Amino acid sequence: MKVTVENGKIRDVEFIKEEVIKVRPNDEYPGLPDDGKTFIKGYDGAISIAKSGGINRLNYFLKTARDTERRVIGQVKKSTTDASVEAYNKVLDDLFSKHEFGSQKLRLENSHLGGNIPHVLESRLNLLTKTYMSEDLGYNYKVDTISGATYTATGTVEAISNALKKADPSVDFTNLTIPAQNGLEPSYRGGTTIDFDQVGFKALMLKKGQINPIEIPFRDFDKYGIKLTYLNHTNGQLVDIKDRLTLTKDSLGYDTKNGLALRLVHDKTNTVKLVKSIQIFDNTKVQARVEKVQVSEADKEDWKDVEGFNSSLDPKSQQLDFSQKLTISEDISQALKGKAIKFRLVTRREDNQKEKIFNLTSDRDMVWPIFDDSGYYALSIDKGEFTSGNEQFKLDQAGINNFRFAFNGIKSGEFRDAVHEFEKKKYSIAEQTISLDKDYANEDQDTIKAIASKKIDDKLIKAAFPSLMSENGKNLLKSANVVLDESQLVNVVRTAASKQQAKLDVRFEFSDGSIYKFKLPVYFEIKKEKKQLQLKFEEALKERKVQLLQSLPESFNAIDEPAKKNLETLINKYGKLDKDKLEENIKTTYGSASNNVFVEKVEIKDSELEKINTSKIGTYEVRATVKAYRF
Repeated sequence: MKVTVENGKIRDVEFIKEEVIKVRPNDEYPGLPDDGKTFIKGYDGAISIAKSGGINRLNYFLKTARDTERRVIGQVKKSTTDASVEAYNKVLDDLFSKHEFGSQKLRLENSHLGGNIPHVLESRLNLLTKTYMSEDLGYNYKVDTISGATYTATGTVEAISNALKKADPSVDFTNLTIPAQNGLEPSYRGGTTIDFDQVGFKALMLKKGQINPIEIPFRDFDKYGIKLTYLNHTNGQLVDIKDRLTLTKDSLGYDTKNGLALRLVHDKTNTVKLVKSIQIFDNTKVQARVEKVQVSEADKEDWKDVEGFNSSLDPKSQQLDFSQKLTISEDISQALKGKAIKFRLVTRREDNQKEKIFNLTSDRDMVWPIFDDSGYYALSIDKGEFTSGNEQFKLDQAGINNFRFAFNGIKSGEFRDAVHEFEKKKYSIAEQTISLDKDYANEDQDTIKAIASKKIDDKLIKAAFPSLMSENGKNLLKSANVVLDESQLVNVVRTAASKQQAKLDVRFEFSDGSIYKFKLPVYFEIKKEKKQLQLKFEEALKERKVQLLQSLPESFNAIDEPAKKNLETLINKYGKLDKDKLEENIKTTYGSASNNVFVEKVEIKDSELEKINTSKIGTYEVRATVKAYRF
């Protein structure tokens, strides 16, 4: 962060995007704190309070709340395995002599201990401590201004506090950074020794009154009061690096799979600069390179080659891609159709070039070529397969043992791709309206089956897919055999009067035996006997004509430029297929008071707009929902 101070007061605080990119090159919001959205309130709130003065007091307030939160959780974990509200209240009583805080009697509840939302307990304990310090100790900060962003607010204020220390006359620099090109590799093999002086590791220090920073080589760090450290992932402590560092568990004090997290530290100003985390690759296991995937019937050992496995390792991370798109030849596919199958990896050891087999398993039966909703087989390798006697094996540096296998040339997969394409364009499977002439709740099973099969047929189901689907998608849709859950169908028709919206489980079966599953949203409309006044009302709303201008052809040429511009302006206003404007135009056609109809709202679905081609003269029928009343 960059803090600008004038006359002893903070004038501006800036987030330095370039420093974030050095540590996290792929950060989605490098110019903003955390995830760029959720914790902005805490960030802005902390800066606002800091600008008003008393930065050290605010820093103490926030750090105390954070540290107390950690201490309470730590003591509960040490004292009991039953982390109940009572256990936390006991620790709070020991620390504060109370477990209810503030005028609102805030306390810990069972809802703060579990659930799927992360950090609920931490946030609550932090809030309780802040409330205690504000109301009981007189800190008087608006707690809600910096709540819900504990570490963002604390980190922001601490960074500002540290930056202000550089204004001390005894500190002769304003900024300390690490260049992006610092001599370090993004990854090392375990056991490697890094000589930081030899690789040319250095820091950049901007002296007060200077424009350009000076370079400080590693060997001169002590002269400038800075040091290089690494984070011990076991205890969270920073360890000083004097000269060389050997990347082993014994030397570092933690498992090397956690990588190397370096920190540049200036103790006097408490300045800490991060270096992008360095990966440490395991060199104690035998590397097995994947050569191919094979498939067989589940109860046989008749292994056939499967093409397309990408066995290359990522240049930086040295990891395999767990998501693979494979190809099974047509003759093998036909031979396996409808049969239970299994897979295995054929690999080659790097040390002696011998073959090593890894069997892949799934937590469900695999029948070719039938997939679940995901469109792939989820497979894993049992951990025991990576050990043989005294030897241990690995497929990549991350220790991958899970894969997803999707396949080319599978009709359900091709159809799924077509669906994904129109979903990317913000289209979806449309809700279908089904009109029933009465409530079927008390009808017998056979009657409901008959009406259900009549009303919910292949045509209605396939019409739910948008017309802009790719040609291949349309052809697959046309060829698909529709299968419905008959019992579900009967149930939704029977309960249509009380539950008008439902989602039907639908299966498309293709000629190659593959299946695409999806949920079709439906809306049931129960028609009732209409009164004469209602019929007249609906007749008044039945049909309206709206004039649209044809789009101006690209080939249009006009001698009279002003006339051409007037025509373009007119077409831009009335010829563009703007849904909001079209809805408003339709609404205005009901403006006549002769029929006493007032139209409140008009709605048109995107699928209806697709029927209109503004490049072609013609009449287009479009369904619209009109909300109106008579007066």
